[in-house]
Amino acid sequence: YLPIIRPLPDPFVYLSTGARDTTFGSWEQHRNEILQAFENYMVGPKPDCSDCTITASYTTTSANHYTMTVTVKRNNAINGLVTVTLTSAIITPSGTPPSKGWPYVIGIDGAYGSLGSGSFPNIASAVFTSSQVTTSGGSNLQNNPFYKMYPSLCSFECTSLPTIPGSAYNGNSGQFAAWAWGISRLIDGIQIIATQATNPLPLD
Repeated sequence: YLPIIRPLPDPFVYLSTGARDTTFGSWEQHRNEILQAFENYMVGPKPDCSDCTITASYTTTSANHYTMTVTVKRNNAINGLVTVTLTSAIITPSGTPPSKGWPYVIGIDGAYGSLGSGSFPNIASAVFTSSQVTTSGGSNLQNNPFYKMYPSLCSFECTSLPTIPGSAYNGNSGQFAAWAWGISRLIDGIQIIATQATNPLPLD
C-alpha cells in the first residue's frame, strides 16, 4: 500500500534526495522522477523498442490522402518473433508544403481520429487506431498484439498466462502505456517515410 500524503507533494522536491530545487535547469530531472513515479504507480512502463525492427511505407489513396503501414518486429523468449502491424490514414493540406514538410498531429481512432475533419488547417493529420495495439476491456488480453510482443508486461492486465518454468513476469503495463507505445511507433513510421530517399512524404 502507498502511504497517505494529505498535502499535495511539492514538484520541486527531488524524490531521490528530498532536496528542493526550483531552478529551470533542474526541471528535467524533476520531470523524469515524476514520469517514473507515474509509470510505476499508474500505467506501467512504456518500452522504448530499442530492440525492435521497424519498417514503414505508404500508398496514395486520393489527393492528399495516404495510408501508412508500419511493421514492428521483436523477439521474446515466450512467443518468439512477434510482428505488430499498424496502419494510419494520413491527410495533408493541399498546396506546396513548407520547406521542412507539413507539421502534423495524431488523433486517436475514427476516420479523422479525435481531431475532426478540418480541425487543423495547414497541418497534416495522422490517425492512431488503438485496437491495433490492444483492445479495451474484455478477457484474453495476452492475445493482443502489444502483450504478445511484451508478455512480461501483461501480469496485471491478462487473465491467464502460459506456465513456463523459470520465466518471470515482473511487471505490467496498462493499456494507456501500450497505446502510448503504439503512437510512438507511428511517429517512428512517419520519420521513416518522411526521410526515405525516393518519394518522401513531406511531414515534419
